Amino acid sequence: MLLAVFAVSCTNEDDVGEVAVAEQAIEVSKKSPVALGETSPASDSIELNDTVDKAETMPPEQAAPQPLGNFQFTYYWIARQQKDIKPEVQLYTSDCKPLAKVSKKFARQLSREGTGKLRDGRVINVSGSCDCEHSPCYFVPNRRKRWGVGVGKRALSPFRSVAVDPATVSIGTLLYVPELDGLTMPGRQPWGGFVHDGCVIADDRGGNVQGKQLDFFAVKKSHYHALYRRHRLTQVTVFEGSSRCQQVGKKLIPVNRNSI
Repeated sequence: MLLAVFAVSCTNEDDVGEVAVAEQAIEVSKKSPVALGETSPASDSIELNDTVDKAETMPPEQAAPQPLGNFQFTYYWIARQQKDIKPEVQLYTSDCKPLAKVSKKFARQLSREGTGKLRDGRVINVSGSCDCEHSPCYFVPNRRKRWGVGVGKRALSPFRSVAVDPATVSIGTLLYVPELDGLTMPGRQPWGGFVHDGCVIADDRGGNVQGKQLDFFAVKKSHYHALYRRHRLTQVTVFEGSSRCQQVGKKLIPVNRNSI
């Protein structure tokens, strides 16, 4: 998966979106103090025991997320095949079977982004270099993974997946980005048009992503333009997000908004 720094990610009708948000609140109740003059040793003993019991049953306070530092913030998206006047580049599968014939321009875009959508509706993903007439080679992921796949065929998720340098951030790591928290994502629901909670996950590896860099999957190039025009995010603060975010199925939800 390659990126374009500063200008940069899962499509026409594939507009992006909504992730359910669950907030967990812990309420600590306090007993009313004994009225002045109403002293009672038995009552005082019960109050003390209640306090001890509450202290024993209250859940332990969650540790604050570990800061990973300041990261460069870039974007990538699904390359889209337009009407190719000169479809002169033959794309192949890893076993050198013809997959599609495209223009040189789209072939370059596809190689850079790693995921593309053909005019016939198929989504294709880069599978790596190969010994075919044209390299890299590509494959068609499972149709349920409609936005393409990242490392280990992990399903990409609009505005949730990020590409990382695995030497800096392990694949599968939950991350929290405060600068994203509260921003409205482009597109329409259910995949877009929601207020972000800052939770993202390292699903992908970018060919040009190095060190402290997050490549944000914005799905469509127009979504990248909308985000950059509104917010100009180029540097972000990144925290390890396991105490703040939780993955439920294919969704990420915040579980402890007050942990930072």
